[in-house]
Amino acid sequence: MYIGTDRSGRQYLVQAPKTGDVVKVVAVNNWSRTVAAIRRPLRQ
Repeated sequence: MYIGTDRSGRQYLVQAPKTGDVVKVVAVNNWSRTVAAIRRPLRQ
């Protein structure tokens, strides 16, 4: 799940790969070869 950017412009997401694993906040650039698309939900 995409969570946003920091002050320097780096983008972050939440990584929770499987039940029981530790939830991590990771930089999107760490996923650059595996991410097909990142989208934000529409604000209503």
